[in-house]
Amino acid sequence: MVVCAVFSSFFSPLHLKDLVVTEAVGLDKSDSGISLCVQLLNTNAVSTKAEANQSNSTITLQSECKSITQGFERIQTALSKNMYFGHNKLFAISAECAQGGAFKNLPYSISSLDSRSDIALCITRCEALTVLKSEENNARVPCESIINLIKSNEKNGTSIYVSAVEALNVFENETDDLILPVLDYSKEDKACFCPSLALFDSDRLVRFADGENANGILLIIGRLSRCSMELETNELGKVTVELTNIKTKNDTNIIGDDVIFSTNLSFKVNVISCERKGVGELSKEDTKLIYKKTEEQVENLCKSSFDLCTKCGCDCFKCARRLSKQNPKAYLSVKDDWDNYFANAKADITACAE
Repeated sequence: MVVCAVFSSFFSPLHLKDLVVTEAVGLDKSDSGISLCVQLLNTNAVSTKAEANQSNSTITLQSECKSITQGFERIQTALSKNMYFGHNKLFAISAECAQGGAFKNLPYSISSLDSRSDIALCITRCEALTVLKSEENNARVPCESIINLIKSNEKNGTSIYVSAVEALNVFENETDDLILPVLDYSKEDKACFCPSLALFDSDRLVRFADGENANGILLIIGRLSRCSMELETNELGKVTVELTNIKTKNDTNIIGDDVIFSTNLSFKVNVISCERKGVGELSKEDTKLIYKKTEEQVENLCKSSFDLCTKCGCDCFKCARRLSKQNPKAYLSVKDDWDNYFANAKADITACAE
């Protein structure tokens, strides 16, 4: 989709001062096909056709086009210097585009731009252009704040940082499916936030996983090192706990006609607050109760999240890949009808509080 010929100047001995630095790229749907937007560092290289953001050091350009190649070519005509993608940090795709299959071959297109290997991919519930033009509390380079937002929310269990290289690895396996962070824009805060995860079936966005379901997915795939949850108990009332040192082990097997996905989770439990007792007043029996309730809640959470993914066909857990390695013979027997097997897969979740 994007051809290297467009950017052949990158292979000539040019200095950075001879280039205009690209910080982020966005993709929206338009009446003519797609709308490509590019966030650039604000330099004198930009013509009067550009629309400058007044509160930061970037400029955002937009072009309606029929292909990404055409979009970049049109944007390039508004510049007196060649675009440099080696500093590009973010590629945002609107949900409308992703639901229509616009993600097909996109990671390969990104890699052809000579972008950073760790460029982040994300889905936007609003227009991607809105995200790129976000003021982010008057940040000088808004996309840097957005990247930090995605990373910090991954630690909280509501987002995930996915690079183009990671996406390529997923697409190279015929059964793996992608999950991406989701961004939306708050007019009141004049900043972006991370409301959910985007679930893909092949190259199409099929569903959003909000709140607890996002937590459960990240727990299963081992992308959470800590998280907090609230328990309801008859004896102690509401109890808030923090899970730390979370470790995950996943396996897939065939039992009878069923695909069984097994997850063993272990973690330490720290009690943050207790409605009816002080934390220092908890007895051994109270602690055992809290541990048991935590294990049950984690197991139920992960089962619910797994079921959500099987229903929409998103194998972000790499079930098929695991089965092919652990039991190649069993995998070959279900490979041709894997979608149906995965849709009916069962989760065997075991949580152990230490």
